[in-house]
Amino acid sequence: MRYSSGQHQYNQFRQMTGCSMSNFRRLMLPERVSSDSLAKATAQTCLSLRAQRSNSSC
Repeated sequence: MRYSSGQHQYNQFRQMTGCSMSNFRRLMLPERVSSDSLAKATAQTCLSLRAQRSNSSC
C-alpha cells in the first residue's frame, strides 16, 4: 500500500473541504474556556441565584 506525502493529503483535504485542516479543527472543536473565566461565571451564577431566592415571596 502506498501512502501519499503529507503535503499531497493536505492539498486534497483543502480541495474537498475548501479550508485548511487547522481551520476545520477550529470549526469542529468547541472553544476552550479558561479556569478564571469559568470561576467568574460560576460565582456570578451563584450570586444571581442567591438574589433571586432572597427576593422571592415564599
